Amino acid sequence: GWWRDPRLDTFSWLTDWAGDLDARHERYNRGVEPFLKRWRDRLPAEIRQLVLNLRPVYREVVAELVEAPETLIHTDLHLDNIAFDGSNAATVIDWQGISRGPAAIDLAAFLSASLDSDTRRATESDLLRVYHELLIAHGVTDYSHDQLWRDYRLALLCILANIVNWLGSVNLDNLAGRELALTRAFIDDDWFFSTVMDNRAGELLAR
Repeated sequence: GWWRDPRLDTFSWLTDWAGDLDARHERYNRGVEPFLKRWRDRLPAEIRQLVLNLRPVYREVVAELVEAPETLIHTDLHLDNIAFDGSNAATVIDWQGISRGPAAIDLAAFLSASLDSDTRRATESDLLRVYHELLIAHGVTDYSHDQLWRDYRLALLCILANIVNWLGSVNLDNLAGRELALTRAFIDDDWFFSTVMDNRAGELLAR
């Protein structure tokens, strides 16, 4: 695997997931008002408040998450980017966002976008436990289950920030088919927002 692999620093084409923290923070702050103006009435009140609460501390949230061990991450992991062939094998496609960064980004993206809320609530704890057990089985010795869960919650906040920037600026008239359906699903299905709320991610902002 690529967990803490020193080769991650040798690939000139492999970007750092976090990038420039100040620029990332500024971009989020610019995106908040357009996002809320467009979607406010369709958001849970808790999410509306969290979007605002994240504004002054988003940089610190990202800074804490990038202290996690680095690995190779996809950054857009969901079922539409996984191909199944009828066996137990799966092929992950669409690697245009490949980066080096915390594994919790892919974990949070996949669980929040690929499972309906009832299924996720019934399986999330077990899936996180099994994920951590597999890390240990593959030789990871310096990453506790508690740290994984904290990083998972931090990753949800970072994904929320990305969604704010995306849904605040996307031109829905230019989308069609599956792309339009996926975009609307973030608001209409409420899968992601319920994941954020169920995991009490906003409590991490009370520093």
